[in-house]
Amino acid sequence: MMIITSLAAHMKNYYLAGLVPLFPTFAWITRYIVGSERTHDELKNTLLYDSYSRKIAR
Repeated sequence: MMIITSLAAHMKNYYLAGLVPLFPTFAWITRYIVGSERTHDELKNTLLYDSYSRKIAR
């Protein structure tokens, strides 16, 4: 799971990393990776994408 999360954070479509986590622990790890290796705006986009996708899944 960690390898998939790390690879997704490094992809061109980094915001897809928000879809990788299935459990809250992995969600925080994904947010940390994206936040530490991408810009503030890219982290914001990832968080919005993650929030929107979770809302649709419910």
